[in-house]
Amino acid sequence: QLLDTDSLIQFLETNTTSRAMADAFISGKDSDRQTAGVKSTLANALKRISTQRIFMVLSADEVPLNINNEGSPSVISIVNNPKFETSYSPVIATIIHTVTKQMSVRSSKPSFLLMEEAPTIRLLNMHRIPATLRSYDIATIYVMQDKIQNDMMYGDKASKAILSNLSYQFFGKVNDPDTAKYYERFFEIIKDPTKSISRGHNLDFDTRITTGEKEIPKIRADVFFRLNQGEFITYADGKDKKVQFKLAYIKRELPMESKQFSQADLSTNFERIYDDVRSIFRN
Repeated sequence: QLLDTDSLIQFLETNTTSRAMADAFISGKDSDRQTAGVKSTLANALKRISTQRIFMVLSADEVPLNINNEGSPSVISIVNNPKFETSYSPVIATIIHTVTKQMSVRSSKPSFLLMEEAPTIRLLNMHRIPATLRSYDIATIYVMQDKIQNDMMYGDKASKAILSNLSYQFFGKVNDPDTAKYYERFFEIIKDPTKSISRGHNLDFDTRITTGEKEIPKIRADVFFRLNQGEFITYADGKDKKVQFKLAYIKRELPMESKQFSQADLSTNFERIYDDVRSIFRN
């Protein structure tokens, strides 16, 4: 926004790291179409998070992200808002990635990563996160309403890779037949006795009974349609069990507000950051 293409390239070349990372852009400076495409892509991505509230949250270093530190264990709660999902989702994903990196330290306290409505946030290499965190004694709880949501967010193969990296599965009530069939495949195959009876219609009225066996999943797909609220079928270490979670009484309340910012505060901070950026280019 502040520099033309030549000035931007000159600025990027002042630092070895930035020059290496932007080499493709710098090398294509003779192609106006290519440079315009790169700049417009970046501008469209960054404009989603260029808001006063996001600038206020991210501009201060006040919250330690190594939350499983022995000295100061804590919990960070990050809540998305469907109304501002386009702006919030990339910021939340960035924070979660940073937190998981900070937590991945040997000899730290056992901890957890809980993702409610997980498919609403797209995380880079999500299929690796559960396995990586497990080696640092960090449990990953990945909660979703339906498998189809995960498929839409990550694609079929990546979604399957994510779910296969979760050790313990809790399957609840479903409404989608494909999801029910997917759940069915987790359970062992058993042999179900079969019996067929054929009757003749000639003079001796012969009756023939044939017995046999057929292989079927231990838990059939139709079972998942009939589960009640709080009922789940669990699968872990090759074993399955039907469980009922009772609704616990939870006193709902908002967290204590430690800081409040006025609209004037937000605007002042927003302009200050822009002034800081301008000063970099002036120097």
